[in-house]
Amino acid sequence: MATSRIAVALAAAVVAIVLVPAVAAAQPGMVPPDPPAPPAERFQRFHVGVHGGLRITGLDEHAAASRAQLDAYGWPSVTSPVLHGYGVDAEYLLAPLIDVGLAWSWARGEHAAGTAWADDRVRTDATLIGAVARLHWSRGRPFIPEPRVDVGLQRVRTVVHATSDTRTTPYLRAGIDWRLGTRRGGVVLAVGYTITGRAPSGALDLATGGLDLDLGPYLRF
Repeated sequence: MATSRIAVALAAAVVAIVLVPAVAAAQPGMVPPDPPAPPAERFQRFHVGVHGGLRITGLDEHAAASRAQLDAYGWPSVTSPVLHGYGVDAEYLLAPLIDVGLAWSWARGEHAAGTAWADDRVRTDATLIGAVARLHWSRGRPFIPEPRVDVGLQRVRTVVHATSDTRTTPYLRAGIDWRLGTRRGGVVLAVGYTITGRAPSGALDLATGGLDLDLGPYLRF
């Protein structure tokens, strides 16, 4: 009798183990649902920024020769100006660590002044347009330096005694962008150095490269 009772008890336990979970699963609300999977991380693919900036042409490798050329022409007041202007850039996140795009900027400065009249000046307007490549490794963390390289063309308009002349040369800019903000927007502080091509022999060759300092807002989407 004891053996049969033990067998019956074991059979009842097996039935409970097998049937109770199946019955519970068949009745909605008795078993909590699995938690939803976390949403996949989305990276902002487009970057658009505007900035105001300064370029210190006194640090251009050609600055001394530029001043010497103006001195030789007899200008009484000669300087290596700080060009001031503005620009815009737009990039696309091509790969997990690279932004590629285009940049445009314009800046102006006065290199020499005479004493005769108001237009007795030597002034340059420099317009740059080029391709941009930037390492994109901050992934939303603020104020992490991102190395950047620009390569393109510079169009310089030189005005002497209210008469203008224009030339186009290549340029190369290498620097670092600091983004202070979020993945969606904020402020960029950029520092770089611009090297420009030289004018033909015998032409007025003014320094328009040097150290760049730029600051402006950006938006990523």
